[in-house]
Amino acid sequence: MTNENAGNAFGQLKPTCVSLLGTARLTPTNTPIVSKHLSTLLDTLTGLTTAQGARLNAHLIEYVFFPISSILQRNDISTIPDQLLEKLFQALEVLCRQWWWDYSLKVWEQLVKICMSVIGGLENSGSSGKTGGKGKGKDRSEETKEAAALCLDTLLRRPTDEQTAWSGNLQGSAVRRYTEILDYATSPTRFPVIGQAINSLLACANSELLSFKLLILRTTTLLLHDYIPTTRTPQVLPGVVSTMCSVALGRKVTRGWQTGDAVAAALDVLSVVILDSIGDEICLSDGLLQDVPTGLEDLMDLVSPKARPEPEKQENPASDPFAFRRTPSWLQATASQIHLAINSLTPLLSHPTPSAQLALSTLSSRLLQRTTRTLSSLHPLLLSHLLSLSLSSFAQISHPSETALVSLLTPSSPSSSSLLKTLLQLTQENLGALPTLILSHSDAKVELIAKQIEGICNLARMPALHRTNITSGVERLLGPNGGIEKWGSRLLGALELSPPSGIGGINTHSSAGLLISGIEVSRTGDASFPHLDLKHVATPSAYTSLERMFQALGSVAGTEALSSVEWLLDLAKSGRGTSHVSAIWTATRILEGVGGVRLAYDSMDGRHTIKQLPKEEEGLRLTPARKRVEKAARSITKSIAELWELNSEELEGMVTDPVLEDESADRSLTVLGDSLLPTEHRKGFNPLTTLVDTTNQSSGGLHRSTNQEHQAYLRRQMATLHSTLALTTISVCASILGSHFPPLLIHALYPILRSLVSSHAILHSTALSALNHVAFVAGYASTSNLLLSNFDYALDSVSRRLLRRRLDVKATKVLVLLVRLVGKDVVGRAGDVVEECFDRLDEFHGYGVIVEGLIAVLTEVVKAAEGEDDPTEKTAHHADPKLDKGSQKFGQFLNWYKHRTDTAKEEAAEDFGPTPHEPWGHPKDPKDDEREKRPPPEEDADDAKPTPTQALVSQIIQRSLPFLTHTSPTIRSNILSLMRSSVLVLPPNAIQPSVHKAWPFILNRLRDNQPFVVADAARLIGALAEHSGDFMSGRVWDDVWPAYRRMLDALVEGDRTNALAKRSKGVGGTATQYSTSHRLYLAILNTLKSVFDPATQGVWIKDELVWEVAVKCRRFLATSVHHELQGMSRSLYRNLARRNDDLVWLVLTSTIGGDEGGVGDVVEAQVGNPYLLAFLQEENWDIRDSVEYILSSAFD
Repeated sequence: MTNENAGNAFGQLKPTCVSLLGTARLTPTNTPIVSKHLSTLLDTLTGLTTAQGARLNAHLIEYVFFPISSILQRNDISTIPDQLLEKLFQALEVLCRQWWWDYSLKVWEQLVKICMSVIGGLENSGSSGKTGGKGKGKDRSEETKEAAALCLDTLLRRPTDEQTAWSGNLQGSAVRRYTEILDYATSPTRFPVIGQAINSLLACANSELLSFKLLILRTTTLLLHDYIPTTRTPQVLPGVVSTMCSVALGRKVTRGWQTGDAVAAALDVLSVVILDSIGDEICLSDGLLQDVPTGLEDLMDLVSPKARPEPEKQENPASDPFAFRRTPSWLQATASQIHLAINSLTPLLSHPTPSAQLALSTLSSRLLQRTTRTLSSLHPLLLSHLLSLSLSSFAQISHPSETALVSLLTPSSPSSSSLLKTLLQLTQENLGALPTLILSHSDAKVELIAKQIEGICNLARMPALHRTNITSGVERLLGPNGGIEKWGSRLLGALELSPPSGIGGINTHSSAGLLISGIEVSRTGDASFPHLDLKHVATPSAYTSLERMFQALGSVAGTEALSSVEWLLDLAKSGRGTSHVSAIWTATRILEGVGGVRLAYDSMDGRHTIKQLPKEEEGLRLTPARKRVEKAARSITKSIAELWELNSEELEGMVTDPVLEDESADRSLTVLGDSLLPTEHRKGFNPLTTLVDTTNQSSGGLHRSTNQEHQAYLRRQMATLHSTLALTTISVCASILGSHFPPLLIHALYPILRSLVSSHAILHSTALSALNHVAFVAGYASTSNLLLSNFDYALDSVSRRLLRRRLDVKATKVLVLLVRLVGKDVVGRAGDVVEECFDRLDEFHGYGVIVEGLIAVLTEVVKAAEGEDDPTEKTAHHADPKLDKGSQKFGQFLNWYKHRTDTAKEEAAEDFGPTPHEPWGHPKDPKDDEREKRPPPEEDADDAKPTPTQALVSQIIQRSLPFLTHTSPTIRSNILSLMRSSVLVLPPNAIQPSVHKAWPFILNRLRDNQPFVVADAARLIGALAEHSGDFMSGRVWDDVWPAYRRMLDALVEGDRTNALAKRSKGVGGTATQYSTSHRLYLAILNTLKSVFDPATQGVWIKDELVWEVAVKCRRFLATSVHHELQGMSRSLYRNLARRNDDLVWLVLTSTIGGDEGGVGDVVEAQVGNPYLLAFLQEENWDIRDSVEYILSSAFD
């Protein structure tokens, strides 16, 4: 600072300094004035020091320091208010920042003591201006302590290079000045001040003020690193380690967890104090450790030692009373204590902030690098930390952790051999500890151990460590000699699976209905598989970690792991109990790793998807061992498919009683020790035991029955899970084989289709996902294409299960599903299906369940034929001109009346065509040959040759007619539905002979004792009347209408007592469209509508029948009737009006009591019209809207 600038600065500072000096003795009255002057001084100093190039000289600093020191000397520090003291320290911090080069060491010491006393609360109210007295001083505010700590940090810290250059000093002068301060501070006579400063800082390390806490930790790191020699560090080691662990874990933080910056700063302090106290270099220099030979020269020295220079004589302990002498016993005791401290930091692995996890990774890597020999017992723990953090989802955490592990384990690292051995030992110990942790519901520990094993496997896949002992160790663990029979059995006992909550059984027919007319394959290949739960693992993260652990083990072990997969699958095939389900789940996870696929879990929707791994994670995708893996996948697929070859008795024998398994497991755990006994966990409320329950339990009957039912339910549940996981295994094998999988569909297709018709939702959903996934990986555009290409395989599989020696009653449902999924393309293959069905019908015609299933297959074939051929168009008829509408009929009447007296014209002679005008023996005229060569008239469409599809459907109908009289009502109903479906496919001339032949049996079905059979018969008659009106018209009026009339009377009487029937305004009909009576009503109305259709106007019908129909069906026009019945009845009356509009007008207007001005312009009747029929009037029927609609549309 130039003289001019110094003069200006002095002029600005002098008034404030003079005022402060005059009020140096604080009183209650002048304290606000002093505070104001200090604020002014602080603002002035800040403005001067922040100016470009401004620097206060030593004389000016001493001038400003004098009034500040006067206030501190003339007043007891404990009596100075916090706000005033805070401003004093802020001013001192600004001054010391530029006075660091010039103040005397005595002043430095006094300032350090003052700051230390305020931070630690050591001010003695009994000695004015002095510190260090005994007793507890005043507890200052956090802000005041922070100002003192900032001043202390400025006093202790060496200026940065930028600050040194700004001050005009050279870098060497800063080093010499800092060395001078360090020599002065570390001298034996003044070291207690530094020790007390550390103690004061540690006392405030758990402050709630984050900025103060970070400042404390930063200053503590500086003191430990620079101001405390390594010979004295062990003295402060216990206190520093204990405090830093408390800070890092946030034990005194109200919110329960520490901030990431505070954790990082605390672990930095911990790293410094541990390395300076018990690091390898320090202990080696103290003689606690011996040099380890690292090369050939070191080995030669062991044989013929050379004369080595004597080590430098250490400083005499008497000259340094604070020096600590390290001994082997101290090293052992301290190492165990540090182990406990570092172990307590394990919860930081799940800290919510990445900076805290990164700090833990840094601490672990430093300790592994620099305490390899002194803290060897800590290696498993530190490696577990790095392994867990290497799997973090944050790259800024996982990448440094992986880099640290690679650098430690590379062959060039001196500690690689011991650390690799520790990793392998850690893997075996973790696998052995997993069963106990899983059974104790320690999800956090299970997740931690699983991540560690996965991290070890990830290290083995890295290029720098690919062929290290890690790979060979994992191969031995899962190989033929790895002892999976020992550690695997205990692990399977703990991995008990259960279906996800909320999934139960569903109806087979409804599930098959969901299937869809054609499942299209997702082009991403992500088939969603249901997520299963582990009974003893509650959190999804722990479950996912276990999955990834087994996948990683399989990926590293490669083909050696196939022996473990084989052993697990052999165990899974031997039964369907809990351990067998766990075995197939574990085998599938290992197989995923071997084959390079992964069943990933999506937490958003709770489902799994099989995905191909990236090339760098694919394991054996590109190695020569790929052929061995594919061979194993083929063998596994065939082996899994054999599970569906067993009959129900064999399957029942395979299911082991879960209770017996649990008891045997408990006995084995008891033999091994009480520590392995599983802990019982109960959820919910404790059930109350009443006297009734006690009586029932004493009798024993109900209790035993309930227990047996529960055990049967558990066995069925395990069997379902077993089949579910088997389908997942087949999907994994399909992913491994890819386009080479289709030849295995002869084995794998039936298990998938058989599971699709399961009544269990989880098995059905898994089968659907497996079918979709197999179609994708095999290269098919859709599942329909897959099934069509392999239709012979599927049909053969179903046929083999419809034999007497191997009968599966659900095989027919599989065939129904197969036809439904293939869709209309199945028509070309339907001949084989039909022949197979009728062969089995001949063999099993007495078994209702099988016959019902086979009839359902034929129905599906006919439905598929509907999509293949266009529906048969009805024959076009021209309406009779005599039955024209009202206005045209009146015009015809006038024309007739005008010409009624005209003389009739002679009719022209009828032309009989060419006749022979010559005797029969006369030779032929050449013109006759020309007439014979003319093309014959075109054949009628109804007489055309049937298509192959129509011929097939006609064959189905003809061969199914005998089942109309089957004893099972369901089969009779299915045959009627089959015939109704064929009406849409076959032309009238093809269906009419079969209908004529079966007509007596169809009429008998109208008198069936099962209402749903009657409804199906009525619907068949309605379909026939709709598509073959001329053929059915006479049959309807002669045979059907009498039965319908009786049905309508009976249904009306039944609706009066039916709970589902509407009783509003006295009108019948049901409120739901799913009742049998509703379907029967609808079929009757559809039949009548069809026979009165304009297309059949040429068929003569008695007026008495028309009248009877018009009277019987009026009730269905009411607005309270279901809209389907109301719409069908309106169509019926419109057709009636086209045939006899006068009759319809008379019936409808009589029903509503005449036209009250709202029926229409065509009718002009009045209430009380004598031409209306009073006995038809129904005042309670609200049919006026329908009447208006019918009459307005009929007379327009």
